[in-house]
Amino acid sequence: VANTGDASISLVDLEAKKELSRIKVGNKPYGIALSLDEKLLAVGVEGEETVKIYSTSTQELVSSVKIGPMANDHIGLTPDGKNFAVANYHSNS
Repeated sequence: VANTGDASISLVDLEAKKELSRIKVGNKPYGIALSLDEKLLAVGVEGEETVKIYSTSTQELVSSVKIGPMANDHIGLTPDGKNFAVANYHSNS
């Protein structure tokens, strides 16, 4: 869950309907996508114009990619599940 107001995301146990933890990711997180193997989580951070990749097991930042101005951009997986894809409104790409 993106918590735009406090620059974090929440990991939630859906069965228990309980927040497990909260990770500070940066100003204005929006889009979130989980890898097929559930090991990586991609987060679009609008305020930093960046997509950040986190390990779900350690909750540590694994990678960061600057993509430019964002506006509630959507993040998903490519059909083969090998890459994250970002719909970047400002660049029309």
